[in-house]
Amino acid sequence: TYKQTNLKKLKSAKGESAKVDLMIEFFGDTKLDKLRRTEIKNFKAYLETTKHTRTRKVWNKKTKQYDIEDVSKPRTPR
Repeated sequence: TYKQTNLKKLKSAKGESAKVDLMIEFFGDTKLDKLRRTEIKNFKAYLETTKHTRTRKVWNKKTKQYDIEDVSKPRTPR
């Protein structure tokens, strides 16, 4: 519901949508009012064990093509 009603208006909808998908993957169908401090702490611990996935295109002078480089990094405690 959040994605359908709120993300359409945001310029950063693609990034926000990925965050919402990650929360849905972890919490499933749990309603927000049922989440307690323990579940939030568990989610934070889960995030710290995963990487923020990111790639970028790098020009290869030898092959004269773009290569995809993995520039993923650990998530910050924030």
